[in-house]
Amino acid sequence: MAASRSLTAFFNAQETWNRGNRLPIIELRGKTALIIGLGGIGSQIAQRAAAFEMRVIGVDPKDIPMSRDLAYVGTPDELDELLPQADVVFSSVPHTPRSHGMLGEEQFALMKDGVYVVNVSRGPIIDTDALVAALRSGKVRAAGLDVTDPEPLPDGHPIWSMPNVAITPHIATVSDHSIERRVVLFRDNIERFVNGRPLRNVVDKKLGY
Repeated sequence: MAASRSLTAFFNAQETWNRGNRLPIIELRGKTALIIGLGGIGSQIAQRAAAFEMRVIGVDPKDIPMSRDLAYVGTPDELDELLPQADVVFSSVPHTPRSHGMLGEEQFALMKDGVYVVNVSRGPIIDTDALVAALRSGKVRAAGLDVTDPEPLPDGHPIWSMPNVAITPHIATVSDHSIERRVVLFRDNIERFVNGRPLRNVVDKKLGY
């Protein structure tokens, strides 16, 4: 939202309203969103993107049931085929050996010119040097990063000064209700464990998530 409405530029131009140094203001309606990883976070992204009347496609290793929010779901092996369709690429995939560096120089080359990239999963999913190069060339018009590699970015890193990057300190999960939800889940799992019922949100140690 910050990128599509050029909010950072307008925040910085308050009192002067200088419109010279800003990103294009675009509609999300009719654009295609590609979501990498359709778990708990990715499915929520899909709902919100669909509410903006975006066409939503995704990739996930699991058999994801189709819904009104999703136009197509492919496997991770189809990622390179789907990237050229996307106007916005969201990363919400867990960090595993398979997903490490999933978006690198080769993948950025496959994307549309002027694509938007949003990472709310883990920094190492994206090759940082490749992202910087894509931002500088205009291949990536703007990026929204809640996570980076390394994290935090060192002082003087070029991303800090890029006007087409909105960056937050790994707080995408934080809200006034996040602790409440964790406590509810924790209590529910204690009751399930005591009563011999299946636990919720169990991590597969082989898959890593």
